[in-house]
Amino acid sequence: MIVNFYEKHSDDLHDYLTPLYSTCTIDIPTFVSNGYVVFRPDVHFGVGKPGEDAFNAVTSGTQALIAQGIADKDHIGLQGHSFSGFEVAYIATKTDMFKCINVGAGVVNMTYNYTSLRQNGAPGMFKTEVDQYRIGKTLWEDKEAYLLNSPILQADKISSPMLILHNDKDGAVAFTQGLDLF
Repeated sequence: MIVNFYEKHSDDLHDYLTPLYSTCTIDIPTFVSNGYVVFRPDVHFGVGKPGEDAFNAVTSGTQALIAQGIADKDHIGLQGHSFSGFEVAYIATKTDMFKCINVGAGVVNMTYNYTSLRQNGAPGMFKTEVDQYRIGKTLWEDKEAYLLNSPILQADKISSPMLILHNDKDGAVAFTQGLDLF
């Protein structure tokens, strides 16, 4: 089984996915056609704990599929890109339930990302305060939340084999985030 997610996909449940080469995430039709189960859990976020919210949704859903006999606990991979790359990196620091992990262009250091500039010139602040990362406060108002949501600070706890996919042409997440995790 491969666990692949990005916020919510329940609205896409009945969409037809055209098989195609992908540049950043798995091609679900190809994997399903080759005997894989692809699990795409929805992650419901509160404010201040995006990593923990992802961990709770992904691991509880995966454990439920193991309990139902749908997934083999010894053969589960985890994959995410961009925002879910961050979530996958966070999850990797909290569990060894996944036998292999792919982190694609994930933010691993929230304090660095907060002040970094995106390719379009916009600072990362808006993404962390009120957009996808949903910390809800500035770095100075809640340093602890930024530190708790920085997988790099718990990288010594990663035990599953990991492939880090990133490149120096990414306009949203600094290439150094992938290098730092490595």
